[in-house]
Amino acid sequence: MSAGAATAYRRRFTDRIAPARSRKSPEIKPFHGCRSASLTQVHCIKDRVLLDPACGSGNFLTETYLSVRRIENEVISELQHGQIMYALEGMRNPIQVSISQFYGIEINDFAVTVAKTALWIAESQMMQETESIIKTELDFLPLTTNANIVEGNALRIDWNDVVPSNQLNYIMGNPPFVGSSIMPQGSPQKLDVQHIFDKMSKNEVQDLDYVTCWFKIAAEYIQSTQIKCCFVATNSICQGSQVPILWQVLLNQYHIHINFAYQTFRWNSESTHQAAVHCVIIGFSLNNSHNNILFSDENNKTIVKNINPYLLDGSDVFIAERRTPLCDVPKMCFGNQPRDGGFFVISEEERNEIIKKEPNLSKWLHEYIGAAEFLNNKKRWCLWLKHATPSDISKSKILKEKVQSVREFRLNSRAKTTQGYAKVPQLFAQITQPDNVDYLMIPRVSSERRRYIPIGFMTSDIIASDAVQIVPNATLFDFAVLTSNVHNAWMRTVCGRLKSDYRYSKNIVYNNFPWPTPTAAQKERIEKTAQAILDARDLYPDSSLADLYDPLTMPPELRKAHQMNDRAVMQAYGFSRKMSESDCVAELMKMYQKLTEAEGK
Repeated sequence: MSAGAATAYRRRFTDRIAPARSRKSPEIKPFHGCRSASLTQVHCIKDRVLLDPACGSGNFLTETYLSVRRIENEVISELQHGQIMYALEGMRNPIQVSISQFYGIEINDFAVTVAKTALWIAESQMMQETESIIKTELDFLPLTTNANIVEGNALRIDWNDVVPSNQLNYIMGNPPFVGSSIMPQGSPQKLDVQHIFDKMSKNEVQDLDYVTCWFKIAAEYIQSTQIKCCFVATNSICQGSQVPILWQVLLNQYHIHINFAYQTFRWNSESTHQAAVHCVIIGFSLNNSHNNILFSDENNKTIVKNINPYLLDGSDVFIAERRTPLCDVPKMCFGNQPRDGGFFVISEEERNEIIKKEPNLSKWLHEYIGAAEFLNNKKRWCLWLKHATPSDISKSKILKEKVQSVREFRLNSRAKTTQGYAKVPQLFAQITQPDNVDYLMIPRVSSERRRYIPIGFMTSDIIASDAVQIVPNATLFDFAVLTSNVHNAWMRTVCGRLKSDYRYSKNIVYNNFPWPTPTAAQKERIEKTAQAILDARDLYPDSSLADLYDPLTMPPELRKAHQMNDRAVMQAYGFSRKMSESDCVAELMKMYQKLTEAEGK
């Protein structure tokens, strides 16, 4: 993390560990006029010991040290009242806070050296500020103070060898952000994750990001202590499939409690080569004060009894994968998967060439739509031979060549399942396309910039690719609920992410979603608002769904139609229009708990 980002984090972290930051603070007021008051009574932080187990070049340690020393200088200034008193009272050095209280672990030897140097420089800088306050030169050489930065892999060494847990007060840091999907099998990071979560199945470990290792070790390390922890992490650990895997261990096995949390915020890297990262800040310990602080942003906080793993005000809920819907609604499934080596998927140009050579093949050429085509008005085609007879294929040179190429591709695959599909080379490997029934299409990946994931109805002759989810036999009511902000708020909370984009999962998002039970009048109104959304889209036939749902270019008619639909759906749930997204999701999770409890009886 950059120095700028570290500064922002330091502000948030030190607000938790040292709130007495100004002269107006009640922690300082009682000492007005007490010039001879013992500094040990004032400097509550002087005996606090901090550890950053992924300290890098020491940004967090340095920024935290600077912040705490500034607090100390404020206290010294209050006690001083502009008088030269320390020399007269034999107190040559009023500084109580030392860099020897700050510990770090870092795997890179050069970064270790940088971290030590940064702390020494910070110590010297703050000593000079103290000298200007007391108007006395201090006989103090910063380099004699030890900067406790240990070189090593924090996931392989015992943290107690760095600093015993019974001597520590705080753990903080910004562990490495490496997503589970970009850690190759056999890589050092993947092996570290497998080592830390050794009691889990391989399938579970596969879904865990690298940063989760620090949470697991910290939770184990702080047992039987009063240590408070705080980590910056990617928001992926509080979304999607990782939540039940990681947090059931942290909450049920190690009994930690989330004491404060900053919900998702966007960190823009200072490097032009890196995209923005969506982060959370999570403070936890073994103590549950029932007076926990939940921040939605820098200026908005709420005192809550419990912060759950999704960083919401509510009881601890784990939205795990399930194969069938929780409610009585149509089933959702993946689109069709070709596994064809590209031989069945046809471009617009190739389609025209095929029809020119063999016009009678037009009945086998169907429009083929994935997320990109659906959102951007693009067109692709595919050969759909589900109802083609052996005679149809053998009479066509083009079809015979295509089917033979698919067969060879599948036979040469390293995957045994793909090899098995060589027995039916004329068909897609996995077929979910409904016959003679319209269906609802939902992109599996959609931009996080959109308030609503664009969804829409398709006719059965349009073949859905496996880049989308489909709901055969979906109604206007189904469309209205799924496109509502209630459902999108649920999706944003429990779905996984691809970088920062939403990954819509049928097993987590759709199948666990608690649906409303509207009255007949409410359902009729919802169906009307759903149709109004479709009608508003039709006003702009030349605009893609990507354009229509871009926050900058969304037409006012469409925006208003969605707002009316949102209100109708919220009314069906009995939700107040004044409820925030977080409030809606908290209520949905309560509904989820009741439904799953009833299901288990």
